[in-house]
Amino acid sequence: MPPAPNGSIMSQQKTAREIALEVHAGLNSVDRSAQEAIVRAYFDKESSFGDPIVCSKGARLTRNVFLGNELAFKAIDKRIRSITESTGATTQATHHIVVIDADILYHLRWLPFTLTVRTVSKFTINTIAGKVVEYEDVWRYLLLYFVWSIAVRLNFNK
Repeated sequence: MPPAPNGSIMSQQKTAREIALEVHAGLNSVDRSAQEAIVRAYFDKESSFGDPIVCSKGARLTRNVFLGNELAFKAIDKRIRSITESTGATTQATHHIVVIDADILYHLRWLPFTLTVRTVSKFTINTIAGKVVEYEDVWRYLLLYFVWSIAVRLNFNK
């Protein structure tokens, strides 16, 4: 289901889990129009994104972080391992935390193999506004760098 227009009732009726899954699927893709629709529907100027190598604040900058996916990858697949949710004393009453533990499979556009990166994504969702307050990806970038450097060497040694 495509995201609802910014501020619509449909977007506000979705659960935090549904929003997190939709954002996770839409941004971790090679579909630029899906990425833009997700950012329009669920991010605003106060939303933030971060991972081990980049961080952004606001809808426009967050969208820009993911735009390179279509250049580097011919496809991106997700295998969700688990989803954990919490609303507790550590969060504001209007905030709901959803954590998605997944394997992200990056099918490289110019090299004949796939990189699999285990990623833990933490979403803080404002359940009243139906917006992402914070989206944080955690993964081991040193392992990714190591795998990438081996792949490049193997490709050049053909």
